[in-house]
Amino acid sequence: MIVFEPVNGNDIWQEKKMFKHLIEHREEVEEELSRMKVTRVIAFDTLGFEFDSWTSQDQMTLVIMPFNSNMNLTGKRTRERLKEDGFTVKENYYPVDISSHEIVTDSRYLIYYKTRNLIVSRVNLFADSKLFSDVINKFWCVTNETQVKVLNPEQILELRLSEQWYMNINNKVDELKSTIKGLNEDIYDLTRGITQKSRELFMSQQTLENIQNVKDNFTEYLHRNIEEMSKFPFIKSFEVKDRIYLSFGPVYITGLVQTGVSHEGGTEQPIMAPKKVYIGDLKFVITGTDIHVSNPDNEIDGEYQHPHIKDGKICFGDVSGEAKKLLANIELAKLAKLLYSVAVSYNESSPYCKLQRFYDIQKKKEGENDD
Repeated sequence: MIVFEPVNGNDIWQEKKMFKHLIEHREEVEEELSRMKVTRVIAFDTLGFEFDSWTSQDQMTLVIMPFNSNMNLTGKRTRERLKEDGFTVKENYYPVDISSHEIVTDSRYLIYYKTRNLIVSRVNLFADSKLFSDVINKFWCVTNETQVKVLNPEQILELRLSEQWYMNINNKVDELKSTIKGLNEDIYDLTRGITQKSRELFMSQQTLENIQNVKDNFTEYLHRNIEEMSKFPFIKSFEVKDRIYLSFGPVYITGLVQTGVSHEGGTEQPIMAPKKVYIGDLKFVITGTDIHVSNPDNEIDGEYQHPHIKDGKICFGDVSGEAKKLLANIELAKLAKLLYSVAVSYNESSPYCKLQRFYDIQKKKEGENDD
């Protein structure tokens, strides 16, 4: 037997306009409610229904909300769902949006709170047959009979505890997964760091071994380098004293420079052409820790000895590491080749001083000599 409780002493369930389907199909409705284990039906407005204090022991209660036309303003999401399902939202549907943090089964219009023996309807499912049928069908799509049952107080307490522990376990699982992910990332970084350090260690050990060999056989090593360098045609002078003094003779660089100006269409356009430009007779002084360059006869502004040399310091660019390694290992023959490639090279994108300035000085000196 299903009890439809009166509201404020009134048997509201006889209102034909509001509960037409219930009145015309009472037997069918009670059969479906019995299938849902419902034995008690109540109508509330949202203010009268205090969810947090709700308890229903030894019976399943269905709450129809809201029973108040002023409450339909709270049901925006539910009205959208009704429209999506093909319903024309009528006043007697009174849709409402209800939310709770408690773990529930939500079937779009009906919410099943197992630990409270409670089913709450967001709409008045007794309004018409199509709405009733659709709401019930959606409920059984996500719920089966074995899941819907009336719990006694002991079962409710046990379920609430298990759900609480389940949430705690889930939180711990998420926390541990996050920790494991972070540790894996740390291990990856450490492994990559170890690989890099191992590479640096190997290179340092090799360098130490090479330097030790140089130290133990310095005279022989130096003579061998000097003998090899003496065969290089680009070296004009090489002398070993307290330092190593090296010269390639007059250095020229071929590059694109402005040689004049053309007048086209009333505008001036620079004339660019490749030219062999005199840089100077560069002097390299090599110590155990440094390389210094001077340009006695063609220095610009007292600081530029070459487009890529300023204040005697060479900008090696991408080969800076190689230059330091050759200097540290006293690989003089290889270092001489590297210095020569720098001396006769020009990178337009990264000079200390443009090649154009050396060309302009060259043309100026040529003009003075012509006079």
